[in-house]
Amino acid sequence: MANNMSIPESYPAKLEKKVIPHKEFVAGMICQGNKFLITKRNENALLGGLWEFPGWEIVSSETPIGALRRKIKEEWAIDINIKNKVGYVKHAYSHFKITLTLYQCQTQESVKIMNKEYRWITPSEIQYFPFPKSNHKLFNLLNSNGWNV
Repeated sequence: MANNMSIPESYPAKLEKKVIPHKEFVAGMICQGNKFLITKRNENALLGGLWEFPGWEIVSSETPIGALRRKIKEEWAIDINIKNKVGYVKHAYSHFKITLTLYQCQTQESVKIMNKEYRWITPSEIQYFPFPKSNHKLFNLLNSNGWNV
Protein backbone atom coordinates (compact mmCIF):
# COMPACT_ATOMS: atom_id res chain seq x y z
CA MET A 1 0.00 0.00 0.00
CA ALA A 2 2.81 2.43 0.87
CA ASN A 3 4.40 1.66 -2.50
CA ASN A 4 1.17 2.53 -4.36
CA MET A 5 0.93 5.85 -2.54
CA SER A 6 4.62 6.66 -3.12
CA ILE A 7 5.21 7.42 0.54
CA PRO A 8 8.52 5.76 1.42
CA GLU A 9 8.18 6.78 5.06
CA SER A 10 5.24 4.39 5.31
CA TYR A 11 7.29 1.36 4.22
CA PRO A 12 7.73 -1.21 6.97
CA ALA A 13 11.05 -0.92 8.75
CA LYS A 14 13.57 -3.61 7.86
CA LEU A 15 14.11 -6.03 10.68
CA GLU A 16 17.72 -6.67 11.55
CA LYS A 17 18.59 -10.33 11.66
CA LYS A 18 19.86 -11.46 15.00
CA VAL A 19 23.38 -12.85 14.81
CA ILE A 20 23.43 -16.32 16.32
CA PRO A 21 26.68 -16.89 18.20
CA HIS A 22 28.88 -19.81 17.21
CA LYS A 23 30.90 -21.69 19.82
CA GLU A 24 33.68 -24.26 19.44
CA PHE A 25 33.65 -27.28 21.74
CA VAL A 26 35.99 -30.24 22.15
CA ALA A 27 35.20 -33.66 23.60
CA GLY A 28 37.18 -36.78 24.34
CA MET A 29 36.20 -40.38 23.87
CA ILE A 30 38.45 -41.50 26.70
CA CYS A 31 38.93 -45.25 26.47
CA GLN A 32 40.20 -47.68 29.05
CA GLY A 33 40.21 -51.23 27.79
CA ASN A 34 36.91 -51.82 25.98
CA LYS A 35 35.07 -49.07 27.89
CA PHE A 36 34.87 -45.30 27.53
CA LEU A 37 34.09 -42.49 29.95
CA ILE A 38 30.79 -40.63 29.99
CA THR A 39 29.71 -37.92 32.38
CA LYS A 40 26.32 -36.65 33.51
CA ARG A 41 25.45 -32.99 32.97
CA ASN A 42 24.46 -31.02 36.07
CA GLU A 43 20.69 -30.97 36.55
CA ASN A 44 20.53 -27.16 36.48
CA ALA A 45 22.65 -26.83 33.30
CA LEU A 46 21.51 -26.70 29.69
CA LEU A 47 20.35 -30.25 28.83
CA GLY A 48 20.68 -31.10 32.51
CA GLY A 49 20.69 -34.75 33.50
CA LEU A 50 21.82 -36.03 30.10
CA TRP A 51 25.01 -38.03 29.65
CA GLU A 52 27.82 -37.05 27.29
CA PHE A 53 31.43 -37.50 26.33
CA PRO A 54 33.53 -35.26 28.59
CA GLY A 55 33.71 -31.96 26.71
CA TRP A 56 34.16 -28.23 27.06
CA GLU A 57 34.02 -24.95 25.23
CA ILE A 58 37.36 -23.94 23.73
CA VAL A 59 38.57 -20.53 24.87
CA SER A 60 40.02 -18.35 22.12
CA SER A 61 43.60 -18.66 23.36
CA GLU A 62 43.62 -22.49 23.23
CA THR A 63 43.90 -25.20 20.63
CA PRO A 64 41.30 -27.98 20.80
CA ILE A 65 43.93 -30.48 21.99
CA GLY A 66 45.27 -28.02 24.57
CA ALA A 67 41.77 -27.39 25.92
CA LEU A 68 41.04 -31.11 26.07
CA ARG A 69 44.26 -31.94 27.95
CA ARG A 70 43.82 -29.05 30.39
CA LYS A 71 40.18 -29.77 31.22
CA ILE A 72 40.69 -33.54 31.60
CA LYS A 73 43.55 -32.85 34.01
CA GLU A 74 41.53 -30.23 35.95
CA GLU A 75 38.25 -32.13 36.19
CA TRP A 76 39.33 -35.76 36.28
CA ALA A 77 42.98 -35.59 37.44
CA ILE A 78 44.09 -38.10 34.80
CA ASP A 79 46.60 -37.92 32.00
CA ILE A 80 45.41 -38.92 28.56
CA ASN A 81 47.11 -40.04 25.41
CA ILE A 82 45.30 -38.42 22.48
CA LYS A 83 45.30 -41.00 19.69
CA ASN A 84 43.55 -39.20 16.84
CA LYS A 85 40.89 -36.76 15.79
CA VAL A 86 37.68 -38.66 15.07
CA GLY A 87 36.02 -35.67 13.41
CA TYR A 88 33.48 -32.98 14.17
CA VAL A 89 29.75 -32.34 14.06
CA LYS A 90 27.75 -29.15 13.85
CA HIS A 91 24.64 -28.60 15.93
CA ALA A 92 22.25 -25.69 16.41
CA TYR A 93 20.37 -24.76 19.55
CA SER A 94 17.73 -22.04 19.61
CA HIS A 95 20.14 -19.33 20.76
CA PHE A 96 23.59 -20.50 19.56
CA LYS A 97 25.36 -22.93 17.24
CA ILE A 98 28.27 -25.23 18.00
CA THR A 99 30.98 -27.18 16.30
CA LEU A 100 31.92 -30.17 18.46
CA THR A 101 35.23 -31.90 17.70
CA LEU A 102 35.83 -35.39 19.09
CA TYR A 103 39.22 -36.95 19.83
CA GLN A 104 39.90 -40.59 20.62
CA CYS A 105 41.93 -40.79 23.82
CA GLN A 106 43.42 -43.53 25.99
CA THR A 107 44.17 -43.65 29.69
CA GLN A 108 45.39 -46.28 32.11
CA GLU A 109 44.55 -44.19 35.17
CA SER A 110 41.53 -44.19 37.46
CA VAL A 111 39.51 -41.02 37.81
CA LYS A 112 40.75 -39.21 40.92
CA ILE A 113 38.36 -36.25 41.16
CA MET A 114 34.69 -37.08 41.31
CA ASN A 115 32.84 -33.75 41.24
CA LYS A 116 30.57 -35.10 38.50
CA GLU A 117 28.67 -38.32 38.10
CA TYR A 118 30.44 -40.57 35.60
CA ARG A 119 30.48 -44.11 34.22
CA TRP A 120 32.80 -46.29 32.18
CA ILE A 121 30.57 -47.99 29.61
CA THR A 122 30.87 -50.27 26.60
CA PRO A 123 29.39 -49.28 23.23
CA SER A 124 26.50 -51.72 23.75
CA GLU A 125 25.47 -49.83 26.93
CA ILE A 126 24.88 -46.50 25.15
CA GLN A 127 21.21 -47.40 24.76
CA TYR A 128 20.71 -47.28 28.54
CA PHE A 129 21.72 -43.62 28.92
CA PRO A 130 20.01 -40.48 27.60
CA PHE A 131 22.42 -38.42 25.47
CA PRO A 132 21.96 -35.00 23.82
CA LYS A 133 21.46 -34.82 20.05
CA SER A 134 25.03 -33.59 19.50
CA ASN A 135 26.41 -36.80 21.07
CA HIS A 136 24.11 -38.91 18.90
CA LYS A 137 25.67 -37.13 15.93
CA LEU A 138 29.09 -38.13 17.30
CA PHE A 139 27.89 -41.76 17.63
CA ASN A 140 26.83 -41.64 13.96
CA LEU A 141 30.25 -40.23 13.07
CA LEU A 142 31.93 -43.03 15.01
CA ASN A 143 29.74 -45.63 13.30
CA SER A 144 30.60 -44.25 9.87
CA ASN A 145 34.25 -44.85 10.82
CA GLY A 146 33.57 -48.47 11.77
CA TRP A 147 33.38 -48.12 15.56
CA ASN A 148 29.99 -49.83 15.99
CA VAL A 149 28.75 -47.76 18.91
